Amino acid sequence: MERVATRLEQIDSLKNVAGPFVESIRQAREMIEVETDHETGVQQQRNAWRRYEGVSVTVEGERFDIHTAAWKACGPEFRHQEKVAGEHFLDLLQDNDPRDPFTRKAAIAYLSVEFLNLLSGDTFDHDSHGANVKIHRGSGSHRIGRFDHGCMAVRPPSEAERRECAEIMCDLVQGYLSGNGGILERAHSIIREKREREGASPSYLISFERALLALNDFMRFDSSGTSTLLQPTDLGAVLAATFQTGKVDPIFAQTIAGRFGGPAARTFLSMLPHTNVCELIAQNIKERIGAQSQISMEFAPQSSMPEPIVFDSPKMGDR
Repeated sequence: MERVATRLEQIDSLKNVAGPFVESIRQAREMIEVETDHETGVQQQRNAWRRYEGVSVTVEGERFDIHTAAWKACGPEFRHQEKVAGEHFLDLLQDNDPRDPFTRKAAIAYLSVEFLNLLSGDTFDHDSHGANVKIHRGSGSHRIGRFDHGCMAVRPPSEAERRECAEIMCDLVQGYLSGNGGILERAHSIIREKREREGASPSYLISFERALLALNDFMRFDSSGTSTLLQPTDLGAVLAATFQTGKVDPIFAQTIAGRFGGPAARTFLSMLPHTNVCELIAQNIKERIGAQSQISMEFAPQSSMPEPIVFDSPKMGDR
């Protein structure tokens, strides 16, 4: 596939198609090497535990506790992971009406966690789709179980990568607040334009684009930019909730706040504590969209991650 794509890249009329194709294939190869390396997998599991475990999201009175499946053991050719209880989110969509209130609330809760991961300036999983998530419906609260972290980043993005991503996120937020619901198409367009200007896209931006694409399982935007699952203001409410936590990376917060308020606002906002800037952004988003849904996030002290038993590669002659 890479050879075919590389040949297509030499044809002027197909460069724009072949470029992303080549990048995707190369990144897929890199990810296969990562996903089949059990020692790297243990580090991914630690990052996932740090990003998900202990987080709770309350959506319009219903509480969802996030859980990460623990690894029990792993080795060069296997991984033994805890089985997560509940129904796959994709099955939940299939078995219920798309406008089912519980399904919508579960989607909002999970999106809140993943958008915070994207905006935190920390590691995130770029393959967080509906088949990697299970929903367990409870009586007092519900549980969202997350497993398969083979596409979790091992290292956080650099400052340059965060600044680049913050500008793209600004364009997406502004487009959404202006009534342009096609967030996925807009992200792809921005990254494609950057690729055409510079000849390639950094792997970090490709991961960001893929993360949004995977999360469409929880947004269900169609080609017209209309969601068949969420209400029109839900995504804005999710963004507001993530900023309200105060855990958004300062680069993202200052970039978005400056874009909203202009040069004068940037000078003023740079003197405010980070949590105040995040709160102002959250309030601004709510006012602009007239958000109705109530979303709040809580972060309990994390328990220690159960360390898996790690088996080394067998030596020659071992039976």
